[in-house]
Amino acid sequence: MPNRTAFVYFLLIIMTTIAHAQDEAQNFLVDRDQTFLSADRAEKLDLYLPPDPKPGLTRPAIVVIHGGGWRVGDKADDREKQIATTLANAGYVVASINYQLSTRDQPAWPTCLADCRAAVTYLRGRADELAIDPKRIGAIGGSAGGTMSLLIAIDSPADKFTGIQAVVALYPATDLTNRKLVNQLMFGHSPDERPDLYKAASPLVQVGKNFPPTLLFHGTADTVVEHEQSELLAARFKELGVKHELILLPDAPHTFKIKDPTHDLTDKIVKFFDATLKK
Repeated sequence: MPNRTAFVYFLLIIMTTIAHAQDEAQNFLVDRDQTFLSADRAEKLDLYLPPDPKPGLTRPAIVVIHGGGWRVGDKADDREKQIATTLANAGYVVASINYQLSTRDQPAWPTCLADCRAAVTYLRGRADELAIDPKRIGAIGGSAGGTMSLLIAIDSPADKFTGIQAVVALYPATDLTNRKLVNQLMFGHSPDERPDLYKAASPLVQVGKNFPPTLLFHGTADTVVEHEQSELLAARFKELGVKHELILLPDAPHTFKIKDPTHDLTDKIVKFFDATLKK
């Protein structure tokens, strides 16, 4: 019987649809709109697959989580595509995901966290056929996506969920307990009504000494999520002895890409994941 992983990749080569012409020149395949939640959920993920798997070789995987204040955003937004293509070209299996957003009828929390965890579980569940090492999974995201990337690095025995092994968070909100900009639609309650919800969604409150290596980026001119949010988390990491690095980008605003005319963070991000996930 043919090797299952090779057979799956053969099928993907045939069935994969490249949605943008620019992807065709890249060294990966894209399998879009994969179901990773229940069948009735509209949220899907895009799977980026480096080609030509070698027998017996497994790759690390990375979840890309979009931003948008838990109200808007998409897995195929320009920033998320740039991140996903960069990492796929570096040899990672990448899952760029959508998750529950806030609406007038449905708060994002806690479903958004369960959705992001489900993406990790999905990758681990398909580890054999996608040639993924289930013990080497990272996450990266900007803004709300950065916050969610941090949160899924935390073990949750009650939910039978084991966290990931590396995080890159760009301009994340880390303490939601005192942020006026956090939309109450995310929780369905005000901070006074349910302070426990705001604490549960705050990485600054939730992190512990076993938190995985983390790379933080934040712009000093960010007026949406002030850079002190990352500085507070970095200080907490130092107290706990967690391996981390905080890079402040002078005069950078909110929601910058990992590569634009003012900076190029791609090499730094790839080297970080290589050091934490490929060893």
